Amino acid sequence: MQALTQNMAGFRQAAESGGFAISSDGAQAYLDAIDEALRSLNDTKGNLYKINQKVRLGTSPDAQAMSLFHPVVAS
Repeated sequence: MQALTQNMAGFRQAAESGGFAISSDGAQAYLDAIDEALRSLNDTKGNLYKINQKVRLGTSPDAQAMSLFHPVVAS
């Protein structure tokens, strides 16, 4: 996220100095794409949290072994 912020600062400076121009529609398209990327990253983070949870398969030694194996395979 920090790298994205730094890149955007350079992007802004180039625009302000006349290095390029962008229309309102073009700027909105960039903003929409960034918002979608952030939503997707948040969804992925939540999904990774879920699949890394220990599976409750019971208390037998085999169930305990399998419950530890599941997060390794899932991620």
